[in-house]
Amino acid sequence: MCKLTPLALATAALFSTPALAQRGLPPADALAVSWQRICATAQNGTLLLVRCGETAASTDPMADYIAATGQRLDEIPGQGRIASRDFTGLNTSTFADLAGNPVTVAFGQNQFGGLSLNAEDELAPQLSLFFSADVGRVKRRRGVNEAAFDADTSSFTAGLNWQASPSWLLGIAANHTRENLDFSLSQGSADTRFTGLIATASHPYAGSWSLDGYAGYQRGRYDLLRSIHYVLPTGSGSVTVDGSAFANPDATRTFQGVTTTGNWSKNGWDRTLTFGVDGSKTKIDPYTEGGGVGLALVVPGRAVKTFRGLADFSISRTISRDWGVWQPSLRVGWRQEFSNERRSVTLRLAQDPVNNPITFDTEDPDRGWGEVAVGSVFTFTKGRSGFIQYQQRFAHAYLQERIFAVGFRIEL
Repeated sequence: MCKLTPLALATAALFSTPALAQRGLPPADALAVSWQRICATAQNGTLLLVRCGETAASTDPMADYIAATGQRLDEIPGQGRIASRDFTGLNTSTFADLAGNPVTVAFGQNQFGGLSLNAEDELAPQLSLFFSADVGRVKRRRGVNEAAFDADTSSFTAGLNWQASPSWLLGIAANHTRENLDFSLSQGSADTRFTGLIATASHPYAGSWSLDGYAGYQRGRYDLLRSIHYVLPTGSGSVTVDGSAFANPDATRTFQGVTTTGNWSKNGWDRTLTFGVDGSKTKIDPYTEGGGVGLALVVPGRAVKTFRGLADFSISRTISRDWGVWQPSLRVGWRQEFSNERRSVTLRLAQDPVNNPITFDTEDPDRGWGEVAVGSVFTFTKGRSGFIQYQQRFAHAYLQERIFAVGFRIEL
């Protein structure tokens, strides 16, 4: 019948039950351990039984492991980080008022969750519209339990700020975010779309400080393609299994946070210090894959929670020009993760009549990483401002991310 890999056999021998044998294993090993048990009850007339017959007939003693590896369970979305970005991927930026006074009117949430929407109390009551867009590139290194990928990301935000009083700035924004993940070691992909609203509030206090909060909700959809490909040697040649499984589960995301920001200005130089915490919860609905050449999966619903601290320091220079004010800036920050623990994921094959569990772990989250950004704000006459910004992560264990953002603001 089907063969177990040496690694799977050794692991299984350490435990008294199949469920325990799979605990803590990487995805391919967890499936290889379960393969004989799954094949023992495979039903006649199913493609799953055909796949079992192919591994049983193979001359390679690691046939079970080859088949398990070729099914790419490490590409399951939500197994670890849900997708490349945990949040909506917007970017904070600094604007200036028409008089040239430094005024933080950062609108939007950066990819680590830090969002601020601040205003100095010198501002008169007013309305303003803002728009921003960003594009990014993300590269994930391969881990023990999670697949490597390259990803293109983008988001667009449009909203309204209202200076309700000299000490309160309120805002509402609509945001649309997309991610297109291309897995590095297969033909698989994972495309996501999230759309929702973000409410913000800012309150200055103690002269140079402000307190800022936000909360948001988004609905989204995953378009998933899992590539299945492996080759098994037999006595008369080889058997190639080549196919794909697909699914389109829905998802929701909630996020919230609070920051406090201090701003100090002298001789045209502005220094800003920000501290805060934020969190999110992303839920992806359960789904059953289509296709899959007999190896389609039933994937349970999952929820991933994060809770993070953040600290930022930025310095900018206010430069007057005939057309208005220019503010180049540099920002350096650190993010610290306090949640998002390793989790177990239990799947089963859709054609398995007894629902044998396939259980494996996610990877441990990175506990801390940095961010550096350079940008410029341009303030023109008639209450119009714009910005450009480039930012990237550093000291991150598995992700390399670069983002370029642009935006503008119009006072009404």
